[in-house]
Amino acid sequence: MTRCPNGTRRNKKTLECEPVKTVTPVDDYNIFNVMCKRHIMVPTLDNVLKTTWMCNHDSNIFLIGEMHAPHTKCTGILNMLKSLIKENSQLPNRPEIDFFVELTQYSSSKMLTTTKTQMSYIRTFLLNCIKERICTIRVHWTDPTQTDHKYNIPDWLQELSKTKLFTDEWTQTPLIREQLQTEKDILKLITENRFVMKEVEKARQVNKKFTLAFVKRLFLSMWQQNKTRFGLDWTLLVKLQLRHVMDFYSVARIIKSKMKHVVYYAGNIHTDNAIQILSELNFDKKQQVLGECVN
Repeated sequence: MTRCPNGTRRNKKTLECEPVKTVTPVDDYNIFNVMCKRHIMVPTLDNVLKTTWMCNHDSNIFLIGEMHAPHTKCTGILNMLKSLIKENSQLPNRPEIDFFVELTQYSSSKMLTTTKTQMSYIRTFLLNCIKERICTIRVHWTDPTQTDHKYNIPDWLQELSKTKLFTDEWTQTPLIREQLQTEKDILKLITENRFVMKEVEKARQVNKKFTLAFVKRLFLSMWQQNKTRFGLDWTLLVKLQLRHVMDFYSVARIIKSKMKHVVYYAGNIHTDNAIQILSELNFDKKQQVLGECVN
């Protein structure tokens, strides 16, 4: 059995490497920040590229950017989450934690564990929290690209969300091709999604910087970044750009509801997008920890 990384100790029951618990004085931080610094802001989460703490006044957001991979070593994300929930549930005046997980509204009503990735197990573990709302944390789905409520999203967007990344197969579907005739139509991915537009308008009423113009500018900036990074024809990047919509939606929900204690768990590209959006909304990056347990 390999030796646990520095700063961790093997749990005798689970045999997993877990962060050594130390007593952290509260000082200027509330108890939510202390818990997240202990459980999340560590380099030993399995296949997590980095964790980031963003803050604006009394709103604190901890972002977990992972690789979509199984748990093989170090501290499993599910085990970390269970420990965080257990500690929070034992507090006499526990903070209300809002936990965002990369999941569509359509999937949130179904048991869809189809892979052995950590993300898949987290989704299954939290589905009852979403459906029944019986947990000590509030759990939110993040991805507004597939829904049971079809009136919220045009059929062509629903169909586009089912296509594969880095392919132009969507061009063979007349329903989609009619809407995305040229690269100039790329903004429709976000502006035609009524789920997103509704939340953006509510967020604007709380933070005046969160305007539609703000969303369009950043969305197009991300589009240009993808084109530069991958150097592919624009038709091959449409599905990737559609995946960015969820991060604007999630941040808008955080802002409009004035959430104070947030954990955002998603793929690393999504958390990078959310960090970029939050930074432009005057959130400060308090801390960032690079993962040391990445395959």
